[in-house]
Amino acid sequence: MEAEGVHTFLSILFAPASWLLGTPMPGVEAIADLQGTARANAAIWIHFWAMTTMLFIVLPRTMLAAAAWMRKTRLAEAMHLPSNEPYFRRLLSPYRGKGLLVEVLAYSHRVREADDRLLVFLSDAFGILADIHMGNPVQYGDRPPTFPADPDRGLCAIALFNVAQAPEETHSEFWRS
Repeated sequence: MEAEGVHTFLSILFAPASWLLGTPMPGVEAIADLQGTARANAAIWIHFWAMTTMLFIVLPRTMLAAAAWMRKTRLAEAMHLPSNEPYFRRLLSPYRGKGLLVEVLAYSHRVREADDRLLVFLSDAFGILADIHMGNPVQYGDRPPTFPADPDRGLCAIALFNVAQAPEETHSEFWRS
């Protein structure tokens, strides 16, 4: 291509960049000076290419990404699953509970080892990945045990009280100590 053809092509390509930068497109002589050993300053061409890249590549992709994010957000807000219902809790339980330690304390009574209903209930409530530990029963009047602090794991302590005990006698004293 001759300098005139390159000038015509670049005048069309760089017209928006020239308008935004407020810089007129260099003439045919400036393009001819770039051939061979460069005698001209290339700074203006770098600015034209950068502005054209911003206008035709970066800006449209950014706008499309913002539109996709807003659409995703709007659709996610419109789609509400009743995740607290038993069906969804059971469905999601294999993915819940990782890193959670559940300590179960029986206060002044013993939980039967053969009764798996409690463990099934706790697995449904906290997730299958939760580490559920049945601690030794706490004797009547004793203080609750101290649990090791682990910053990488969450802790949930559950106290099981006997329904025959009056709550005003023992339950509040147990948790206050």
